[in-house]
Amino acid sequence: MVDRLKGKVALITGAARGQGREMAELFMREGAKAVVSGDVLDAADTEDSKVTFVKMDVTQADRWKSVVAEHGRIDILINNARCASTNRSSRPPRSSTTACSTST
Repeated sequence: MVDRLKGKVALITGAARGQGREMAELFMREGAKAVVSGDVLDAADTEDSKVTFVKMDVTQADRWKSVVAEHGRIDILINNARCASTNRSSRPPRSSTTACSTST
């Protein structure tokens, strides 16, 4: 199938590599107008890709706003970013703010 996402603008967080990267490449093959990979990691082998790779800390609202401003809208949002924690406890964090803190 081709063009299932024709004209759509997608933002996939955590898409510099792995599952997120595969989704981003698939979306482009399915006709998306733009797919933005927002990640704190650098993507490799980007020369042959139509995906737009941007350095993005998902906890920073201004980065979200700049992506929307650049592309006019976001039709599809996939939050694939992994929020690392230095807490090795088996208990889940109390809030997403704690889980996604960028301070070290």
